[in-house]
Amino acid sequence: MASHKKLLFLMALLIMVFIVIQFIPTKQTIDISEGNGKKIVITTTIFPVYDIAKQIAGDKASVKMILPPGVEVHSYDPSPKEVISFKKSKIFFYTSPYMETWVSKITPEISKNTVIINGSEGVEFINGDTHGHEGAGHIGLDPHIWLDPANMKIMADNFTEELIKIDQANSDYYSIRLEEYKKKLDELDREIQLSMNKFKVKTIIYGGHYAFGYFSKKYGLNHISPYKNFSPNSEPTPNDIKEMIEITKSSKAKYIFYEEMLSPKIAEIIANECKVSLLMLNGAHNVSKDDLKSGITYIDIMKKNLENLKKGLDLVE
Repeated sequence: MASHKKLLFLMALLIMVFIVIQFIPTKQTIDISEGNGKKIVITTTIFPVYDIAKQIAGDKASVKMILPPGVEVHSYDPSPKEVISFKKSKIFFYTSPYMETWVSKITPEISKNTVIINGSEGVEFINGDTHGHEGAGHIGLDPHIWLDPANMKIMADNFTEELIKIDQANSDYYSIRLEEYKKKLDELDREIQLSMNKFKVKTIIYGGHYAFGYFSKKYGLNHISPYKNFSPNSEPTPNDIKEMIEITKSSKAKYIFYEEMLSPKIAEIIANECKVSLLMLNGAHNVSKDDLKSGITYIDIMKKNLENLKKGLDLVE
């Protein structure tokens, strides 16, 4: 009888030990903010913020861009499945509520576990009709803030500040990379400014969406486009195109510029009517699959733009 009670006691003791063990983690829970080797997952929307995240986070993070390579940015809207995937990220980084207008709709769903960074905090937005360009005004706030390198520096500061809060163990690493990146942006700015002072032509005639307002304001250029607002669904009217043709002819321009990722049909109509040539001016919204694979950067794109501007705006050596 005593041995039976002893057996029951031992069995009860074993059961209790087993239950306690279940509540003791066999492996410490991984916290990416503690710098223990697991990469931070960062989701970005379009190429400029993707490039900033890559430049600053380096090998400490896995950075992805939700806009598929080669897709025109103005037509993108995330699917419900994509929104669910955003929740797996520690950081969601976007340019501004004026560019990614859909972000406000998904914020309640992803903000519980994901830090949302608005890159435009501290950026001074400009209105479409305050660029000092020729021709009719453009309606609304211009969302293309990244085409001024100074705004890229602000966006990089915003990103790094939040990244360091999440991963304090690597704060020095991020701070050093931030300063290095900002120096490169300053060098780009100086290079562009030196060239602008030598241009004979001071007007960018652009057959694409009105994207280069910040760039033009920064460097003292005029900028005209047949697109009269920043809506992704906007299309130029026949009168808009006619006006562009008249301005192009009167300016005696030799080149007009066209937009990446879109059919250059509007630019081609104007070029054919005015008997001028075409050059690309890349708004850096997105890149091709091959460019993404090759590791192209925002600075690479802007330097290529500068080469085309030297030709299109008649650089005087």
